[in-house]
Amino acid sequence: MIYGNLQRLGASYEYPQKLYELLTYLQQQDFNQIPFGSVKLDDSGTVLNYMPIDPANIDEALSEIHRKYLDIQVSIDGNEIFGFASNTHDNPIVEDRLDSDDICLFSKMKHEVRIEAQPLDFFIFFPNDVHHGCYTQSQGQGRRVVVKVPIELL
Repeated sequence: MIYGNLQRLGASYEYPQKLYELLTYLQQQDFNQIPFGSVKLDDSGTVLNYMPIDPANIDEALSEIHRKYLDIQVSIDGNEIFGFASNTHDNPIVEDRLDSDDICLFSKMKHEVRIEAQPLDFFIFFPNDVHHGCYTQSQGQGRRVVVKVPIELL
């Protein structure tokens, strides 16, 4: 997992080249002017999903892993709580769609660490990172960008 902020991205040598290109692309976007939806960014299979996030109970939020893609998740408004942990391979599975949709959902994750995101904080979750994001009822609705990046591009 990599954690940072788009406003304080740092130097290109700090990231794999493809990730730095995508982070600088995200850094240049005005998310107040972009409609929600999904956009294919290139022919590699990299997809940007921009969505509203409704509040939920963080202790009931499903966690996920992927096999073929990594996630760059950006909390546009901040105040979103992200949970993550290394995959212990014994989290309670709710639904395994790794073969069809590259996602496996868990009801809980062991050894979870939580971070409250500030505006434009990003998290890069690799295939072994169990993760979820959540706005609580007190935080209200927010916005998130998720860029799905084929792991083979790294």
